[in-house]
Amino acid sequence: MVVTTTNFGDFVFEPGVRGAPRSSTRPNTGQFTLVERFTRTAGDTLLYQFTINDPAWYTATWTAQLPMTKTDERMFEYACHEGNHSM
Repeated sequence: MVVTTTNFGDFVFEPGVRGAPRSSTRPNTGQFTLVERFTRTAGDTLLYQFTINDPAWYTATWTAQLPMTKTDERMFEYACHEGNHSM
């Protein structure tokens, strides 16, 4: 499955600054696009890839990927539990 996102709001989160306040955002140039790809690579594995393109901020598009393996364990959203080491 491929998801392409455009028309972001006035500010875009700067990906190099995780967990930082709003100061880590930058003005949206109107050229920012995000393409996400979800690919089943095995019966228990999903490959998540995303590509960022914004010619006003970057000299080239860049892509990252993360393999996700199926689990029967409980899952929690990271943003709600970051720093909660007891989980």
